[in-house]
Amino acid sequence: MDCWGALIGGLAIFGISMTTTVAGIAVFWLMAAVSLNCMNGPLATVVADRFLPENRGIASGFVGAGSTAGGTVGIIVAGYLAYNLQLGYLVFGLAIIACCVAFVLINREPSTRALEVEPFKWGTFFKSFWVSPRQYPDFGWAFFGRFAMFLGYQGVVTYQLYILQDYIGLSVKDSNYAIGTISAITLVTLLFSGLVSGYLSDKYQRRKIFVFASSIMMAIGLMIPLFVPTLNGMYYYAAIMGLGYGAYTSIDMALMTQVLPGGGKQAGKDMGILTIATVLPQSFSPILSAWLLSTFNNDYSTLFIAAIIFVFASSFFVLPIKSVK
Repeated sequence: MDCWGALIGGLAIFGISMTTTVAGIAVFWLMAAVSLNCMNGPLATVVADRFLPENRGIASGFVGAGSTAGGTVGIIVAGYLAYNLQLGYLVFGLAIIACCVAFVLINREPSTRALEVEPFKWGTFFKSFWVSPRQYPDFGWAFFGRFAMFLGYQGVVTYQLYILQDYIGLSVKDSNYAIGTISAITLVTLLFSGLVSGYLSDKYQRRKIFVFASSIMMAIGLMIPLFVPTLNGMYYYAAIMGLGYGAYTSIDMALMTQVLPGGGKQAGKDMGILTIATVLPQSFSPILSAWLLSTFNNDYSTLFIAAIIFVFASSFFVLPIKSVK
């Protein structure tokens, strides 16, 4: 599933650069989104399947640092390849395919031929995707906490270029350079915080306090451009957000593996459901941000205010979780 998802997703991404119509872009983007999410679902189970609960902090730290660093490096590389869109899409498409194939070849799965397989029934299959928040409240709190956090975070990141131009007042050229610098700052701080917080989380066997603190730190980072609407303010924002986001993505994943229904017997399916809490905000946040800008006369400060509210609220969703310290 990983390889097929990566192959189709990589080809679909390259296909975006080959079309000149909105409908064509929509079709290829939909193909990429579906296939890459088919790849991400199984990947999300690696930590739950291969590491003991007490070691999942540092393991999640590496996974979280890798995923967030990849996104940051991607922004930097995209800036250098912006002069040739087809080349840029080709590079990213091939990178997805190559990395996934390498992962599958290096990280061999044990054989499952001897395992018992339950008879497949469509009714049971569809019903399994509903996880009752009343029966599994910790799972529900983890889902809504992640959903709120990413809804706030993506709302600002998606419009970062326009924030630099229309809110900070930079030219298009200077904005592109600034995004590279902001991404580099974020990369350094998130790598540091992701690995250090993962180590500390395992050492003290605590998850909730790290997720809570990292959400608060992100909310503080989002406040900086409101009071310091300058390029330096955006650099300070990048540093604080990197520290908070790196710690959050690392420890939140470890926490999620410990709130799965049935002790993680269906980790693949349940982690896939939790992945929805990451994917849906990526679709909703641009719509919400566009509505806010339209309603408040292109006042970009509203994006930061909305993001602060969602990220700050997400920190409190982890507090009712009882099965994890």
